[in-house]
Amino acid sequence: MTKWKQVHKYLLVALFVLIAINLLLSFSSTKKLMPIPVEPQVLSLTTITVDCEECFDVSQVTTALKEGSGMTIEEESVTWEEAGELITKYGIERLPAVIIEGKAIDGLDQVEGASVFQSPPPYKEASTRKLRGIVDATILTVACEECTDMTELVSQLTQAQINFGDIKSLAADEGEGKLLVEAHKIDTLPSIVLSEEAGVYEFITQAWPEVGSSDTGAFVLRKVPAPYVKDGRVHGLVGLTLLTDETCVECYNVSLHQALLTQNFGMKFQNIEYVDVGSTRGKRLVSKYDIDKVPTYVLDKEASAYDLLVQLWGEVGSVEDDNYIFRKVEELGTTYKDLKNGSVVQASS
Repeated sequence: MTKWKQVHKYLLVALFVLIAINLLLSFSSTKKLMPIPVEPQVLSLTTITVDCEECFDVSQVTTALKEGSGMTIEEESVTWEEAGELITKYGIERLPAVIIEGKAIDGLDQVEGASVFQSPPPYKEASTRKLRGIVDATILTVACEECTDMTELVSQLTQAQINFGDIKSLAADEGEGKLLVEAHKIDTLPSIVLSEEAGVYEFITQAWPEVGSSDTGAFVLRKVPAPYVKDGRVHGLVGLTLLTDETCVECYNVSLHQALLTQNFGMKFQNIEYVDVGSTRGKRLVSKYDIDKVPTYVLDKEASAYDLLVQLWGEVGSVEDDNYIFRKVEELGTTYKDLKNGSVVQASS
């Protein structure tokens, strides 16, 4: 073999080696770039149903879980009769219920690796299938047109998702109503008595001690918003005296206080009187209570029936001779008159 033939042979071998190496590298690189198959995440929803038209509709929950989950959905529905093992395994007490596997859901009980949603009221007890959370209400009325309307409270509780069954109104001074008043020792009217089913609503059991009692099983309202009847008379019909200065045409309109008191405290008025500081009565009020800024106002002792106002009054005024005198006029940011030096203080910008 000539020298050139040997060189040619070596070049061919080297070329084949390079081609093999390139193919190997290319194949290796291709393998690295190829996506690794990923098993799709599965969201498994098992709904335990129960025959109950009044119960919470759990389809709202399953629909919300499925929408936008980006997961493969596996869904199953089983009846209460078929779900004995599931009820025991996951400690389910309220039906209908949903067992969610494949994703931990914040706010739900985590049991045996699953998130468990149990129906809020109304629901059926898993152990007995007894319907819970349908509340009966008895409104105890009194002859007082200005007093708090308890039907408004029922409406507010309905908006808060309390489910009512029988709602009835009884006169507190006769028949069945009188017997209820005596049985529960109710001394403030009107009032309302809720059946023991109200106790399955968590927010009721948490909030009710602030406004009533439940030691007899029933939930009895005892702190009635004013106006109310107690000890044979109406409390909370307030006398409002609006003190003005007719020489101060720039001063703010004192009548805004009436609107604010009604809006913020639900206050109702027996009478409203405008008094000028230049009048005999006005001078007497200014002197008696050492009033130094006008316009302002004075509430009579009936204002004490409004608990929230009593709690806050120390920040804006004083209580003298059982009357409530508004003093923080300057904090309104409006134009008023300083009676000490006779100057008009312009509204702050």
